[in-house]
Amino acid sequence: MPFIDIVSSTGRVRFHYTISSPLCANAEVIEPGLPILLFFHALAYHTIFHSQFSDPILRRFNLVTFDLRWHGDTESDAVPTKYGQEEAAEDVIAFITALQLPPCHFVALDLGSIIALQTAVMIPDQVLSLFIMSHTCLEEVSLVSTSVFNAIT
Repeated sequence: MPFIDIVSSTGRVRFHYTISSPLCANAEVIEPGLPILLFFHALAYHTIFHSQFSDPILRRFNLVTFDLRWHGDTESDAVPTKYGQEEAAEDVIAFITALQLPPCHFVALDLGSIIALQTAVMIPDQVLSLFIMSHTCLEEVSLVSTSVFNAIT
């Protein structure tokens, strides 16, 4: 699986990524003329989408996944003092730019949904659609947190 180096305002990142196309589960390049699905994984589950990539029946498109910063085989500089959704989206934008990806369909799960949505806000022309699963809230509603606290105490 290949790597690509980027530099963002929070430092250097060496992204580990996978491209799967109808012709190859571990392709080196995008298959021209086919839609691209860019996958944003959940917190601590950087390989959650990989099993689908080996199934030729499911590989009808270009499937691209990458390990977010501090996940899987992606490497980066020391932890910056500030790293939130905007900085994570900046990393993704640099990744998309470095790979020269055309506009993509974003598929995101859990923590990846926050980053995918922020990326879409920052580069809307790069996003053809958003498919969000198990969206993580940026802030928990007080009624929910109070109810959970009361239930466990």
